[in-house]
Amino acid sequence: MNEYILLITMAISFAITVVISPMIIPF
Repeated sequence: MNEYILLITMAISFAITVVISPMIIPF
């Protein structure tokens, strides 16, 4: 169970980073 929770948390964090990064650093 914990492995899935960690995987989901990492996926959400990655998604947030992908969405916010272009706002902070325009490409």
